[in-house]
Order: sequence, then structure tokens, then C-alpha cells
Amino acid sequence: MTKEELLEQNVKLEIDNHSFLNKEQYLRKEFAKAFNWYDIYRDKYTQAENKAIQTPSWEEIFVEVGKLLSKQSTLKIRDGLEKAELSINSLFQLINDLQNN
Repeated sequence: MTKEELLEQNVKLEIDNHSFLNKEQYLRKEFAKAFNWYDIYRDKYTQAENKAIQTPSWEEIFVEVGKLLSKQSTLKIRDGLEKAELSINSLFQLINDLQNN
């Protein structure tokens, strides 16, 4: 390869890298919006409260997704237990009704 070809390829790779980084940062900001992660700060002149979206790390995002999956699993277990409890209660009621007749 010639020097010009290498420079041309380097420019293409830099453009691709910049594009990738922009997409990656966009995804992280979209996760931040979904999790309602904002930095709240006061304007020093007007004292108005402003919000700015955070750019979390992938580790922070994965931790939050893990927490959500854990909560989902817990809710499914609770739902199953409540259904089982209702079934047991209806069986006891049926047994009581049969004994009383």
C-alpha cells in the first residue's frame, strides 16, 4: 500500500470510529431516559432548576437491567404463590361445604 492509500484508509477508519462512538453514546443516553437518570442543577444566575440527561456507563446500565430482571422474577413467584393460595383456600372451602352437607 502506498502512503496515500494508508492515509485514506485511516480517514475512513476514523470516520467509522466516530460514527460508532456517537451511536454508542446515543444508546446509553436512551437507557438513561428510560431509567429517568437526570442530573439536576441550578443556574447560578437565575436559580432555575435544570435537568440534563446523564450518560451512564454500560456497567451502570447492566446493573439496573439486572435489578429489573430480579424484580420481575420475584413478582412472578409472588403471583404464583397468590394463585396457589387462592386454589388452596377454594379447596378448603369446598371441603368445608362437603362436610357441612
